[in-house]
Amino acid sequence: MSARGFHTRDLSRVSRVVDALPTKHESTVSFEGGVLGPAALSALSALTMTPFDYLDLRSSDASLRVWPARHAWVFSSRSHADAEEVLGVSLAPGKNVLADAEITLEQGDVGYPIWMETRSIPRAFSFFRALTSDAFERGCIMQPHAQAKASLVAWIAALQSKVNAVLDLEVDVARALTEAFPGESLDWQSDGILVEFPEGRIHGFLVTPNTGEREQKRWLARIDKALRRADLA
Repeated sequence: MSARGFHTRDLSRVSRVVDALPTKHESTVSFEGGVLGPAALSALSALTMTPFDYLDLRSSDASLRVWPARHAWVFSSRSHADAEEVLGVSLAPGKNVLADAEITLEQGDVGYPIWMETRSIPRAFSFFRALTSDAFERGCIMQPHAQAKASLVAWIAALQSKVNAVLDLEVDVARALTEAFPGESLDWQSDGILVEFPEGRIHGFLVTPNTGEREQKRWLARIDKALRRADLA
């Protein structure tokens, strides 16, 4: 079941959200705003070395994307001279192959004139750290594994960012987490069933041609079963 609407800056709630992250189902935690100061960058360095499926972060002038199973990318709006200073080498326009990375310098009026692609996550993070400002804009992490949870909470705390989460949860876990957000606008969604909070409104739809009385009764039976499992009936 997809549970949505968990928006918070409160660290106790952040910890509840991260603790509820499923390890066998898809989940996405997004970040909005914050400051990439020394503590946040140190926490981010630790987070990049934990297991997750995908990480995408953007500051006011740089972007870091990490896909651990494949590659990591850094994009920056800084100057070519800045990239050369960071790397300590001269770079030609176009593609430049280094020992463990490929650097591309784009010419003309483009949003990101500097690109790095590498299989080395530490290399990508180091380049991002050198070229980013401290003005964090937004980002997300997809499917952080259990070993990443502590580092994820530490990163959010240091960044002082607003967290938004979309989680695939069992009903009992969703209930416990929802109770930590009293009065907030949340919703649960699963197979044509929607539950809206704080109203507690349950509604949904049937897909034609299966909309007869028999299908309606089955739909209501599913609702009753779910409510009993959550100890709400």
